[in-house]
Amino acid sequence: MKLDSRAWLEEACGYNTPERKFLGHFFLMSASIQQLDKEEPHPYPGWLIVTPTALEFAAVQKGLAGRPGREPGRLMMCGVGEQQSGLFCQKMDLIAPTCLVLIGWGGGLAAGLAAGDVVCADTALREGQQRLFCKVVTMPNVRTGPILTVPRALLTPAEKRAAQASGALAVEMEAYPLAAWANRRGIPFIHVRVILDTLDEALPDLGQGLDSSGQVRLAPLLKILVRRPGLLPELWHLNQRVRALNTVLAKVAAGILQNL
Repeated sequence: MKLDSRAWLEEACGYNTPERKFLGHFFLMSASIQQLDKEEPHPYPGWLIVTPTALEFAAVQKGLAGRPGREPGRLMMCGVGEQQSGLFCQKMDLIAPTCLVLIGWGGGLAAGLAAGDVVCADTALREGQQRLFCKVVTMPNVRTGPILTVPRALLTPAEKRAAQASGALAVEMEAYPLAAWANRRGIPFIHVRVILDTLDEALPDLGQGLDSSGQVRLAPLLKILVRRPGLLPELWHLNQRVRALNTVLAKVAAGILQNL
């Protein structure tokens, strides 16, 4: 008998509230996005735009659709975290882009940054490492300043306030290895983040509930929710925020393309 995955999720999650209903929809949306970097890397002179997660990829892809740049280019996904972006650099050795762009969501470190605000890095920061130059693109309503790469997500306001000592406007987990790769080869590196969570907002700890591409791992996530059912409202709120910011990511991608 063929399993109806949507019906199974609705029954398993007990879709009797908006908070519970979003969970299955979020999973199905993630699962519907195929692995986006299966093709073998090969030389492709031109710009390369990279996103950490599959959902960011889909949003950026919409922003690029029907908007050819001045030069040919491509869109790929690097995965979540420094380890994944470091491994992705090995692919870029074969692709040999002439300009590298990283677009995604980020956490706000500067007071006054609201969800949906856009930050363009002029510097890539990593604790204990040298500051790396980033190319700044001119777009309206965009803050410019350093962005900090950290080894794990900063989930609490206290962790973010501690990271303010770096002087960064925003925080993320992938940029520094990509910036280092681009700096070593003398090619421009553009890094833009849309603020997902502000300085005073906490993020839910999903543990093993997400894979390296940011897609939901259903079984581990359900186990987490069984132990911590109070996470459901937090996840619902996060999902609503992500859905709203997808349009901002798309506009940012379109704006960057005009500068390439």
